[in-house]
Amino acid sequence: HRRCYFSFEDMIRVNDTGYFPYTPATQLLRGLRASLDLIAAEGLENIFARHHRLAGGVRKAVDAWGLKLCAKTPQWHSDTVSAILVPEGIDSANVVKRAYGTYQTSLGGGLNKVAGKVFRIGHLGWLNEVMVLA
Repeated sequence: HRRCYFSFEDMIRVNDTGYFPYTPATQLLRGLRASLDLIAAEGLENIFARHHRLAGGVRKAVDAWGLKLCAKTPQWHSDTVSAILVPEGIDSANVVKRAYGTYQTSLGGGLNKVAGKVFRIGHLGWLNEVMVLA
């Protein structure tokens, strides 16, 4: 049995009967519409520039903290997320837990081969300089 969120094929298949196979989560579709409206209002080039600026600020902060990025060379730096290496003997899961418990700041943990070795700071989406400073 195949799973889907919404399928035009499913809707078309029963359209002639006047029925529908399921009710889509219209609130998610409305949320998508609102997100697309925000993107259109700011403009893609402005969004890309903002993410680039915020990512650069995060990378400068990481350097000021005396930590290193997981991406060793600038060609691998991302404008969407930065993975920061923790010092030897520190579990990054504890950094993530403390950031949230003490400062109500959500960080991502390391995944797969870097689990426990990095924490991640996202700088993508509805984010501005003040939010990154927090």
